[in-house]
Amino acid sequence: NEIARYYIEEDRNQRYAIYDPPSEYLFGAAVYFKGAWVLHMLRKQILGDSLFSEVMHQYREQFGGGTVSTEDFIQVVNDVYPGEDLHWFFDQWVYLAGHPDLEIGVFPDLEGHMIQVFVLQHQSNAPFFRFPITIEYGIEDYSELDTVWVEPYPAWADAISGDWPLARLAPFQPLLYVGTGASAPPTPVETPSEFALGSAYPNPFNSSITIPFELAHASRIKADLFDVSGRLVAKLYDKPYEAGGHTIHYDASPTLSSGVYVLRVKADEQFRYAKLLLLK
Repeated sequence: NEIARYYIEEDRNQRYAIYDPPSEYLFGAAVYFKGAWVLHMLRKQILGDSLFSEVMHQYREQFGGGTVSTEDFIQVVNDVYPGEDLHWFFDQWVYLAGHPDLEIGVFPDLEGHMIQVFVLQHQSNAPFFRFPITIEYGIEDYSELDTVWVEPYPAWADAISGDWPLARLAPFQPLLYVGTGASAPPTPVETPSEFALGSAYPNPFNSSITIPFELAHASRIKADLFDVSGRLVAKLYDKPYEAGGHTIHYDASPTLSSGVYVLRVKADEQFRYAKLLLLK
C-alpha cells in the first residue's frame, strides 16, 4: 500500500507508461513502484505462485547475462502459462499509462437469490481495465470468498448466486487502483505520525533520483544537497507541502561528479538526512 501511494502521488502530477517513460522519469515511481505492483498482480491474479516461480526461473535461464526487452519477458510468460495469450494484461498495465479509478457496489439481493456487483470505471487519459475483484459474503460468523472478472467497460455488472445477507468487497485486493463511492474501499492513506524520509530510489543513481518523505502536518520543506566536504551543491526544494506522503525528484547536473552526496531536508525546525551515491 505504501508503494502504491507513492506511485499514485506521482501519477497525479505526471502520468506516463512504464514502457518507454519520459527521460526525466526513467527512475520514477511508475517504473519502480507501479512496475512492482504489475508483477504482484501477474502473480496473484493470473499465474499463481508455482507458475510465477517457473516464469522467473525460465526468464533467468534463457536471458541471464544478456539483453532483454519487455516482449522477451511477455513471451516467457506466454510459454509457461497454459491459457490465453496474456498480451492484454501487459498492454493495459505496462504499455499504457494510468490505473483504474473505481466505484464499486456490492449488494445482497435476497429476493433474487444472488449478490449484485456493480463497477464503474471513472479514469480519464487511461484505458478501461480488465481485472478480477474478490467478493466476501456470508453471515455474521461465517464468510466465503469469490472472484469475479470485471470487463473493460465504463459500467459493468455481474451477480453471484446465493442467499447471503452480508456481502462486501473483500478488504484486501491484489489490484492497483483508487476507489470512490461509499461502497468502495477508500485508498489506504493515513496521516503520518512524524516527519520522515523514505528510501531513495534508485540508489546508486545515474542522473535522476526520487526520495519519498512523509509529513505529520503541513510544513515548508527545504531540501539541499551537499558533497562530503559539506559544500552546498544544489538547492532542490523550498516550498510548502500538505500533511501526507510526497516525493522529492532530483535530476543531477551533467557537471556533477560521481561520488557520495548528502541530502538534507528541513521541515519546520527538524532535519532529516539521506546519503546518495551518484555513479556515471
